[in-house]
Amino acid sequence: MEFEGRLRIRLETDGAVVRGVQIHSSRQLQASRAFHGKMAEEALLALPLLFSVCGTAQAVAGVRAVEGALGLPLEPATERLREVLVRLETLREHLWHVFLRWPVFLGEKPATGLAGEVHRLQRQAIARLPAREALQLGARLESLWDGEGEIATGLNSLVREVVLGEPPESWLERNSEAALLAWIEASDTLPARLLRLLLQQQWQGVGRAETAPLPPLPGSGLKESMEDPGFLARPVWEGRCRETGSLARTRHPLLSALEAAWGRGLGLRLVARLVELAQLLTRPEAASCEMARPAPGLGRVEAARGRLHHAVKLQGNRVTHWAILAPTEWNFHPRGVAAQALSGLRGAPDEIRRQAELVIDAVDPCVRYDLEVG
Repeated sequence: MEFEGRLRIRLETDGAVVRGVQIHSSRQLQASRAFHGKMAEEALLALPLLFSVCGTAQAVAGVRAVEGALGLPLEPATERLREVLVRLETLREHLWHVFLRWPVFLGEKPATGLAGEVHRLQRQAIARLPAREALQLGARLESLWDGEGEIATGLNSLVREVVLGEPPESWLERNSEAALLAWIEASDTLPARLLRLLLQQQWQGVGRAETAPLPPLPGSGLKESMEDPGFLARPVWEGRCRETGSLARTRHPLLSALEAAWGRGLGLRLVARLVELAQLLTRPEAASCEMARPAPGLGRVEAARGRLHHAVKLQGNRVTHWAILAPTEWNFHPRGVAAQALSGLRGAPDEIRRQAELVIDAVDPCVRYDLEVG
């Protein structure tokens, strides 16, 4: 069994319509129990090694939880730098998605060279920052760096030249369906071509799901819920499944216009990733400490695929409890946003499979998946 597990997704069809969706997970949700009995510093060192996806976000959520459990004060400069590191990781994850996954849906080979360039540019940006110091327990950074806006210069140029075909600032000026359609028609970038394919197939509205976004959660109630393995495996809040990720947290007039025109389906989710990508490059905002630690012993991060929480209890400096609630458990809940989006897909078996792969990819699990249609 793979340590990080995988999802098994089965679509039950009746004629040319998906009537039922089954989602089973083999994710090791109790893996963090390996930290129980260890010293907090030892557990923190192991975190990014244990999780290959979004290792920086995992490290930040973990150190925030431990610092809160120890009663250490929030350090605004340190938290601001931690947010920058998470933002750089999110940029990398979004760009890897565009370069490695989206070409497949166009019948092209993954752009591995561009993905490698993204990794190089991200590491180059991180090398200019006191990143290692920021992830240490109790870090206190008096000053950060000169020219925060210059940190992601290389990634900004890559996005301008290859992804959007223009500066992110001007791309974000589009605030209507008509404006986006004009860009799709005029641009030959990979995202424009994928959206053009969706429009040609009339798939921009497939996979609609009205799952409510995950709201800010009260820390004390969430920490208590995270002691329940059943909640960690199939989380709901106030009796409802919730969605987290780019679409749930990104605000822009273009997304509002497309939601009215296309619904909360496939096309909107693809554009939400592009909008967030552009915003990450054009709106380097100082991190807010307000939600970094919602409660003592609870750490929160908005990772690339959605909100991540770590809950920690200590006896002295030794871990007695460590739980992790990742975005996949919200979004791929058996009745969650992915299940709702997949239910009702229509077409021949091959067409349903293509639509389903696009929908799953847009919701974006943290792990691999197996898809069965029949």
